Amino acid sequence: MRITCLMLMTAVACPALAQSDTTFMPEGSRDIYVSATAALVQRAEGSSKMRLIVLPSASVQWSNGVFLEPGALGMQLSNDGNLRYGPVLDYGVKSQRNDEPDRGTRLDLQAGGFASYRPLHDLRLHGKLLYGGSDDHGGVQLNLGATWSMPIAQHQGISLSAGATVVDRAYMQSYFGINAEQARRTRRAIYDAGGGLKNIGVSVGWNIELTHKYSLGTGVSMRWLGDVPAASPLSESNSGYALHSTLTYHY
Repeated sequence: MRITCLMLMTAVACPALAQSDTTFMPEGSRDIYVSATAALVQRAEGSSKMRLIVLPSASVQWSNGVFLEPGALGMQLSNDGNLRYGPVLDYGVKSQRNDEPDRGTRLDLQAGGFASYRPLHDLRLHGKLLYGGSDDHGGVQLNLGATWSMPIAQHQGISLSAGATVVDRAYMQSYFGINAEQARRTRRAIYDAGGGLKNIGVSVGWNIELTHKYSLGTGVSMRWLGDVPAASPLSESNSGYALHSTLTYHY
């Protein structure tokens, strides 16, 4: 999460104020954003159906390195401005299989670690290793990606991202496999989904600072399934897209 200009100015103007070694924020301070997002997304990965969702969210960075952002609670441990790493707990609504009807909300919790490195000013490499996403609360997934960003005008910028997700057999079977009981219920063939590449994706985003407090971000992303999930009888489409727009207020 970025450090605001106000905090940087405060740190420079008040040298007697202690500063955190990990976030370079004044000790005891916090940085808060609240947002509202509207997005058009796939009903389930591999589904040909789309759905519109509207979600409020909040992001908070504390000076001790703890952060809360949409879908994640973690702690930044590094004191290197170009390197970030630490433990993370991902949370959210559990993804649906493409063969199951809409049902009540189920909480999804996955624990692990994250790391990111900025080799160039406009380029950041990032990764996250998580455990707990499968039906038996096991399952491992590894997310790897890179994001390049640049300003295009005053108070405006664009970003380009690319990434891939690799999962183990337990995770893949939970969302793309079909066991004997599921085959009887859905009248589909049994499918043993082994581990491997789950998907690859690219996205482009545009952000504009509307005022000192408000910003608007809009983006589009494309995703393609790996060979194992693409071959599943559950997959109606090997590719999918998402559109989103987010209005953010910075305290």
